[in-house]
Formats: sequence, structure tokens, C-alpha cells
Amino acid sequence: MELINSMSSKRARQVEIFKRFAHVIDEDQKRLPPYEYELTDADQFQEKTGDLILTYNDFIHLITSSQSLHSAFTDHSFNLNIIPNATFGCIFFALDTDNKGYLTINDWFHFNNLLAFDNYQYILLFEFFKKFDKAFLEREGIKMNAINYGDKSLSFDNLLINFNQLKHVLNFLQDQVLRNSDKDAHIDFIRRNKLVLDWNNLPFLKYYEYYCDGKRLGLPMNDVLPYISLNSMITMMQNDLKNEKLRLGFEKLSHADKRFNNTLTINKNQLVYLLKLFFAHRISQDVFDSLNFTNNSLISSDNNHITYNVIKDIFYLFQHFDLLNQALVKYVTVNDLSDSALREHEISKQVLNEILNCKYNKVNNIIQFSPSQINILFSVVANAKQKNKKKTKGEIKHHHKDSHIDDFISNEYSHGNNISKRQLEIFNAYYQDMANAVDDEEDIYCDKDDRGNNGFLEFVLQFYSSGNIGQNATKGNYLTIEDFMKIINPNYLNNLVHSMEIKRLQQNSLYSTYYFFPIFDSLYNFGLGSIAGCIGATIVYPIDMVKTRMQAQRAVSRYTSYFNCFTKIISREGFKGLYSGIGPQLVGVAPEKAIKLTVNDFMRNKLTDSRTGKIHINNEILSGATAGMCQVIFTNPLEIVKIRLQVKSEYATTAAKDITAISIVRQLRVTGLYKGVVACLSRDVPFSAVYFPTYSHIKKDIFNFDPCDKTKKHSLKTWELLLAGALAGMPAAFLTTPFDVIKTRLQMDPRKGETKYNGIFHAAQTILREESFKSFFKGGGARVLRSSPQFGFTLAAYEMFKNLFPMSQDGHIGSNNINSNQPLSGPSNTANKDEIPSITSSFKNVANAQNSSVRIQSSLLRDVVDPYSNTYVNYYYKSCEIAKVFLDLDNNFSSFDSNMYYRFYDEIKNSQQ
Repeated sequence: MELINSMSSKRARQVEIFKRFAHVIDEDQKRLPPYEYELTDADQFQEKTGDLILTYNDFIHLITSSQSLHSAFTDHSFNLNIIPNATFGCIFFALDTDNKGYLTINDWFHFNNLLAFDNYQYILLFEFFKKFDKAFLEREGIKMNAINYGDKSLSFDNLLINFNQLKHVLNFLQDQVLRNSDKDAHIDFIRRNKLVLDWNNLPFLKYYEYYCDGKRLGLPMNDVLPYISLNSMITMMQNDLKNEKLRLGFEKLSHADKRFNNTLTINKNQLVYLLKLFFAHRISQDVFDSLNFTNNSLISSDNNHITYNVIKDIFYLFQHFDLLNQALVKYVTVNDLSDSALREHEISKQVLNEILNCKYNKVNNIIQFSPSQINILFSVVANAKQKNKKKTKGEIKHHHKDSHIDDFISNEYSHGNNISKRQLEIFNAYYQDMANAVDDEEDIYCDKDDRGNNGFLEFVLQFYSSGNIGQNATKGNYLTIEDFMKIINPNYLNNLVHSMEIKRLQQNSLYSTYYFFPIFDSLYNFGLGSIAGCIGATIVYPIDMVKTRMQAQRAVSRYTSYFNCFTKIISREGFKGLYSGIGPQLVGVAPEKAIKLTVNDFMRNKLTDSRTGKIHINNEILSGATAGMCQVIFTNPLEIVKIRLQVKSEYATTAAKDITAISIVRQLRVTGLYKGVVACLSRDVPFSAVYFPTYSHIKKDIFNFDPCDKTKKHSLKTWELLLAGALAGMPAAFLTTPFDVIKTRLQMDPRKGETKYNGIFHAAQTILREESFKSFFKGGGARVLRSSPQFGFTLAAYEMFKNLFPMSQDGHIGSNNINSNQPLSGPSNTANKDEIPSITSSFKNVANAQNSSVRIQSSLLRDVVDPYSNTYVNYYYKSCEIAKVFLDLDNNFSSFDSNMYYRFYDEIKNSQQ
């Protein structure tokens, strides 16, 4: 076990989560059963002496709250299968190996260690039953050795459970559940109809028994006892146990139907109840709600008379939903279908049969589907589509923080074909369409004595009151690939929500929406960007010096041209004179660009039409103008200091030549540092208003860049970014030169004999009167030559530093901390560093195709982005996977609430005595 002071980053995160949900227990309380003490919250830990522990309720709260531990993701909480929270109590019981009644920090570490193994769900199942074997051996004075699950030579065939103990535990579970039959109609129905497995008399159990003596197990006992290996348990759950549950349910609920020559049948309500009872944790809820046999003339059964072979066909489909899903995924991949095609590409029976019967690269080489099974599948999918069209907003369950996602679930998507193809395509370009949520589970408890009398009448009333969907649901209603995936993949909705979450995260990320300058969404990138920006500014600073000197002179008295100015500065002031005043420039590079680009990015997001994903040109201009306005707050003081340092040699006095940045600041004070701010605004606001829209449209119109359009480029190469920035900077720099001239004149002191400007308008009038209109464009060429190369040198330096000082997972969304609570991690495979990473979701089996020569259009068929790094485990998802295994073994584990846990706790205590 690992101590709490072993603080790796992973352990630190685990401790943080543990403390968030823990309580304090003292030594006296440790000696009491868990149902006899009240604990202190962890935030009062300093006020009370004791240890931090997790109770049963704490653990359930932690697991179910893990959906919100990461603010950007919902952690599989949109899955369409049903996992009762009480089932997570089985995990708590298994982790408390010493039956203390609570979990310590070391138990919590142990849980996290187990979750790191590939077959963690089966390991927890084994730990649950091993706890009873351990109690039995401890009563005999025998200590059971701990198991190293990390041992590569360890086989599940060597993990043995006492068979008699296994049957005892499962029978004990059933007895405890049935004790509540008088309080729960669901349990009472199970009890009266004997819908429980008789673990003492299951005929197939004898085939899994393994007899050995204690010495072979390393135990000091000679008794030969029956055992079952963990491998055998898994095999039994996957095969015999499923068939036995179905056979038992049909045997107990069926009756001899006189209308069909005493053939054994059940009605639809009973069938749905059985399927939910045994398979609700694996299958989408929509499947159960869409079983209707009156809408397909090719199915012999109706809703009141369903034969055993139809039930077996449905069960067969359940078992092979994954294969059908993979067949459709392969079809989408081979035909290179886009996301919109998934929602509109029709799948008929003929098409599906062609998919399943292709000659090469079949996914169903062993499994075959009968016509009856295909008919049932189409009937279920068609019923689900019709039913979902009739759902109202109040019927749709969703709990996402994103209003756009919720709105789409509640309206457009839930009503299927009621929206146009164009609307779907527009929405898909920005969010990834959504699947339907789950209806409330119907409680259908049909007594065996009543089922032949009023089942059909009840069905007729329910059926017509909700609107008859027609005798043939598949006629006149084409079914799409997505319609099928909603049914056969219970994770489909969650995958789509996750894709939308990633898409929103990518849109909000500064990496995907910064328009030219390197990203600033982490300290690493900000640091490199700042250094690169300083290098770029240093390289072009002599041009800026020449520009300022040319603008400062009011007559052609000193410099006749740019070259003449350049040579005179070198001859009179030396090479050092070209960099006079560079200090303030370097100080302001990073903040200036960060403010400008961040504000522009923010405004574009706010002004983008959420429905179309487009931004109007007027809003583009407004976004750029706002960015330019905000940067002036920081840049104007630096500009005035820089300009005065650049022209100080123009003054004849010695005192003027000794001017420093500090002396300028002291002289001007705060108010003086904002001299010429109106002129600065007049320059920077139009510059950004021209630059950003121009840059965006050059990328889009010339280089065919649009990350939201799957037919266009999602990234540009460095040279393309460089050229786009240079082209955009030229008109922006030149057209704003008059304002730059006025700003320069206002921010420097006039020489002796020169007119002192009283403001921006006075300066403009004076320049026009004393000089000429041409003077307004002094330094215009230098501004163009400076602005464009500066961006280029900055980007080149940034790329060079990224290569020299690489960061793990660089270039992927998730290398940064999106929030303080949770670091994201991107996919492990590296991408082209010039490209914006593709954010997609779903279907890991075809993820490798992303790196192949074949480009997959559908974002649903590319690699999944796992938001969980090594410092965080998606507890809810993994706990659901564990719970599914317990429910596969016995659906009564769904009732493992706190009261059930206390009874198991007492049972262990009694067996140790």
C-alpha cells in the first residue's frame, strides 16, 4: 500500500479528490459498525482528531459526482443504458478488504491502482467474492496472501473462488432483496413469479467446478473443495447464464395460448419487462421502448402473442449489436461518408444485407442474421424514429451545462427529419449532431394470472392514445445510418455529446482561434511566444527607428530618404543608435500581442452566429477594432517613451541626449504617459479593424482554410500563415500611416521654433498648412516593411524554439490546464506541428485510419480524444463498466444500497466468528 505522503502528481490528484468527499473518524468510532456513528466533514478535520475515511455514501457520492469533477466533460453520463447507482456499492464492499466499514486513503490508492489494469472490472468482481473466502479462512486461522495483479504471469485460471461460498453469497443476496417485496412492487412481482435464479440447482454449474485441495492453493488444509476460476465465471456469464435468464423468464411468464394451438407465448409488456430486468445495463433504453410487433407484417407475432423464437431472435440481436455497429462503421469508412451523410444516408434492408454479405473484408464471417432478425431490427429502429419525433421538450432528459447542446437535444435533433438537410449541415459544421435522450422507464408489472385477459386491451388503449404509428413503420420513413446507431450503440449519445464538448473546447481554445500570432493558452507557449516576439521586434527595429525619424521631421532638412536617414544614424550615432529606445518596445511586445489577439478572439466568438457558425463582415471589423482599442491602454505609455528615446539625438542640448526611459516616466507621470492617446486610438483601432478581417479572408479565400468545413483545409503551413499575415499587414499598415504621423508628432516635444500641437485636429491642420498632404504618409513604406516581416520573423523564431525546447504532447488541445481542477491530455499520437489537431469522437477501431493515406470525412470515425490524463481517472465510466459485470452475474446487485451493504457487512462479521 502507498502512504499518503507519497506525493507524485497522480497521487496528489487522488488525495485531493479523496479529501473532497471524505469524513473524519476517531478511534472510538472505528470500533463501531458503520451504521452506528455520525462523522465529521473533512473540512473540519483540523478541529477534530482522527483519520480521513470514505463511508459507503461518501464513495457513492464521489463516483456519481465524478461526472462533474471536470468542468468541460460529462464523463459518460449521457450513456443510454441504465446503471443504478446502488450497484457501485459492490465496489465499495470489495475495496474494504478488511471489512472495516469504511475506506482509508490506502484503500483509495488501491482502487486507483486496480483501475489501471486492463481487466479491472473482473478483478473487482473477484475481490468481492474473495472477501468471503478470506473471512472463512481467517476463522480457521489461515491468512490469505495478497495477489499481485501486475504480475504478467498471473492467469485468471489461477484466481479461484470457493464454489460453495459463491452460491452462498448469491443466494444471500437474493434473500435480502426479496425481503423487501412487501415494500416494492417490482421485487414483489419477481418473488411471485419466481424470476430468480436457483444457484443451488443450475444444471450447467457442474461443468465449471474445479476440485482441488488446500495444499495446491498454498493453504494449510487437506480438504478437497469445489472451486471456480475467474475465467470460468466470465465464460459462464457470457454464455450459459444469459441463456438461463432468458429461459427462466419465458418459462415463468409464458402461458399456453389457445388461439395458437396452445403454443407458449408472452405479451409485449412482459417481454419488455424481462429484457429490462436482465439487459437494461447493456442495451439502449430506446430499444425497449420501441418493441412493437404490429407495425411489420413480416413478423408472425403480435404484441399480445410473442413466441420463444422471436424472443431468442431479439436476444441474438442484442448479443451482436456491436458487430452490426462495426459493419455500419466499416460501410461509412469504405464509402468515405461525411457526418451529414450519416444523418441522411438511407439504409434499406437490401443495403444492410449487402453490407453483411460482402465478399471481401467482412466483419461477420462467423455470425449470420436471419430474415426474421433483420425484420425485427428494422421494426425497432423505425419505431424509435417515429416515437422520438413525438417527444416534447419536457420529455427529453439532459443535464449539460452548455445551452447550445441542450437546445439542440431538445429541439432540432429530437424531431429527426422535421429540420432540413441544410440546417443539419450547418449545425454539424460546428457542433456535431446529437442523439435522443432517454424516456422515463415504464413500470410494467403484469401478474401471471392476469396476462391472458387484459394485456391486449391495455396495449390497444396505450397504443392508440399515443398515436398509431402505422401498420408498417418502415414504409414512407427512410432509416438512416444514424437511426441505426442510436439503437445498436448505447454509447452513441454520449459519444456525440463528448464530440460537441471537444468541439466547443476547441472553439474556445486560444490555439484554434488565434488568427496569426502563436498561441498563448499555456505558460509554455506564452513564454516562447514572448521570446519569439522580442526577436522579431529586434530584427525589424532599425526600420521602426527610420520610420520615426522620418515622421518626426517637419521639413526635408535632415533626411531626404529612408536610406539617407539610415546611413546618417549609423554615421552619427553608430550601430547602437539604430536600437535607441528598444527597451520599451521589447517590454510591450508580449502584452500588446496577447491583449490584441485575446480580445479579437473573444469578440469574434461572441459575435459569431451560433446557428450558422458564420460571422458577418461588420462584426469582424468590430472585433478587430475592439482589440485595437484595448491594446492602447498598455501600448500608449510604451510608445511615448520609445518615441522620445528614438528622437533624443535630434535635440542639441546635452541634457536631452542623456534622457532615459526612467527620466521620461518621471517627467510625464501617469497622465503624461497617455499624451496622444486619441491619436493612438485613431491608429490602432483602424489598423486592427483592417488587419484581422483581411487576414481571416486571405486564409479562407486564397488558401481555402476553414476548420468548420470538412471539404476545406483545417490547418495551414507556416509559409501560408506567413504570406497571409504579410499580405494582411500591408494595407492595414499603410492606410493608418496618417494617424501614426499625428501620434508621433503629439508624443514628442517640438524643437525650438516649431509649432506646438494642441490636439489631434490642430496637428492635422498644422501639418496640412505648413507642410503638405504628402507628409501624412511619411514613413508609410517603412511601416509596411516593418509590420509584415516582424510577424514573419516572430513566427519563424517561435517554430524554432518549439523544436529546440519541445513540450510533451505539444500541439494538441489538452497540453494546457483548461481549468485549475483538471489537466486535460490529448491523444498520444503526434500530429503535424503545422496543423490544428483534429478533434473527434467515437469508434476507436478505425482510429488508425486517421494516419493512413485514406482520409475519413466523418469526424465520428476518427480517433477519440481522451480528456483524462494520468493524474485523473474517469471514475464514473470505469465504475459503470464494473457495475455491468456484477449485473451480468445477477441483476439483484442493482439493489446493493446502504441497507444491503450493512447486511453484507454483518454477514462477513458473523462468518469471522
